[in-house]
Amino acid sequence: MELDRQAGEILRNAGYRVFVGRSMSGDLLFEDDSIVGFLEIAESVAKVLTTWRQSEVRFLSSLAERLRSANSKAWNVYSVFLIVSTPTEAERGELLAIEEDLTSSRKIARGGVGTREALIRALYPVLPIQARAVLGTQTLKDRLRSRITGRVPENALNLLLGGRSEDFDPETVIPLLSEDQ
Repeated sequence: MELDRQAGEILRNAGYRVFVGRSMSGDLLFEDDSIVGFLEIAESVAKVLTTWRQSEVRFLSSLAERLRSANSKAWNVYSVFLIVSTPTEAERGELLAIEEDLTSSRKIARGGVGTREALIRALYPVLPIQARAVLGTQTLKDRLRSRITGRVPENALNLLLGGRSEDFDPETVIPLLSEDQ
């Protein structure tokens, strides 16, 4: 999987402007109206552990003047380090220590991002909230019936949900809707 391409696509879909950033720091640079950051992809945790601080300093130095005048965006700077390999338990602890270091920027340091789903999970802190609706096995008609039963006269409900749409006649339903329940 081409992680940089996938990450760029995910960030673009979330509303970020995304740039290839190899000249400053990171594989990708991303920005929207309130957040700016860079993203680096490494093959191993060891690589991130030895280079993350230099990468962050290089990125922040390249944007120092802009960040000074950016007001609230200066508080929303992200350094994102994604690792292809799955970290050991000890390495997870070291990555967590990077994330907990809040000096200069907020940090995301995640390993095992070899799938699109894992990549999305790693990027959750910078993505808009995504709530998935969990629907039961009910059909749309059953869900609608359960929601409006008791609010609409039974005759109207049966007429609305019982037949084919081409058999539906508004002139028949309107008087039913005005009936007392």
